[in-house]
Formats: sequence, C-alpha cells, structure tokens
Amino acid sequence: MSIYLPFRGRDRFFNQGGDMKTFETPTPSAGWTVASPYDAWWDGKTIVTVGSGRDYEDPETAVEAAADQSLILVDAGSYNTGEIIVTGKRLVVRGLGESPTDVIITQTEDAVFEDQDLTTKGLLIENMKLVGSTNYRRAVNARSDIVVSKCHLYGYYTVNGMSSDGGTWETILKNCYIERGTYHFSQVYRNHFHLIKCQLNGAIAELQAYNSWLTEDYVTSATEEYGYAYGDYYVNPIG
Repeated sequence: MSIYLPFRGRDRFFNQGGDMKTFETPTPSAGWTVASPYDAWWDGKTIVTVGSGRDYEDPETAVEAAADQSLILVDAGSYNTGEIIVTGKRLVVRGLGESPTDVIITQTEDAVFEDQDLTTKGLLIENMKLVGSTNYRRAVNARSDIVVSKCHLYGYYTVNGMSSDGGTWETILKNCYIERGTYHFSQVYRNHFHLIKCQLNGAIAELQAYNSWLTEDYVTSATEEYGYAYGDYYVNPIG
C-alpha cells in the first residue's frame, strides 16, 4: 500500500514500510511510453505540446489540430477554453503537473471534452482537472471508447453519457475524483461505463441513468486506493 504526497516539484510515495520513492515531474522533452492496450492510440512518435511557448497555447486548439494517434502534453497551468471536440481520431492527452489540480481546463459552453459526432476512435485523458464552470456544463461527454485516468472532474452534470443505448463502446473512469455540482452522472447508460477505484463527493447523484455498470467500484469518502492519489499512470516518461 502506498500514500501519495506531492512535494515541491516532485512526486513522493511512502509505503507502509517507511521507504520513500521520489519521481521528478515529467517534461515534454522526456521520452514517453503509453501502456497497453492504449499504446495503439499513439503512433509512438507524434507529440504535440501545450502551454506558453509550446506548439499551441491552449488545449482546444491543440486537439483540433492534432493528427490521429498524437500524444498531447499539457504544461501545468490554468486554461480557459471552448468545448474541446474530438472527432474521428485517436488521441492521448496527458497533464504534466504534479497532480491533476496543477493542470486545470475550464470551459463555459458545454463539455470540456466531447465526442460530438460519436466518432472518437480512442481518447485517453490523464492527470488533469476538467471543469464545467457554469450551470448545465459538463466535464466529459463520454459516448465512445474514452479512458479518463487520475483526473479531477467537476460539472453541473459532471459526466454525461448519451440519450440512447447503442453501439459497443465503453468508457472507463479510473482512479478519478468525481465532484458534482448537481449530478455526478446524467443521460448515462451504465452498461457502457466502468467505474474503477473512483471517489465521489458524497452519495451518487444521477439523472436519467439506466441499466447496470460494467464495473461498479467507487467510494463516497476518502479511502485508500481510491481517487487520483492512487493507481498507476498509463502515460509515463522513460527513464
């Protein structure tokens, strides 16, 4: 068992035996690896950087311009964007902060990330805080093969699904902190969703939720092994 403590630009993990492991906060210049099976969503070479002086100043523009199978690395900072729509491609998006709250993406239109046309081929989002800042806004519109890992999600309807039960897609929420404004989940066909080691801010609140979860593994208060302080990254620097 390990306990995670962010500290002065480093990630420190203390295990029960009292040993400490320290990890430098990764940078875009590092080599990268994406864990299987999501390595198929990155071509292993195309990297797009986001931040001051990077390839793009904001995540919305970067996602729109990125080619299929790109790895998008987002510097620590706060970004105000419109809706980030992913259409017809596979992307891996990774925040470079010490924790999700170091990379905050806020929008005021609909959802931070959305597959508007239900054509996303694979989207992995990791180590960020996604904020739907005003009434009826969402952190994620999840209606395709999407993985949200080690993120802090907040919205009026924090995670929104789709209004009909169709297709064979699956969305995975793993080691996330899911904070609701009013509802944690809305328009969700649970038979397309995995909740794995997630923490909710209180009793689950749902609007128009149907069927049973593919995986139902969440808690409603701070618990070891649950939430973004625990679990492994899928996207890691080499070395």
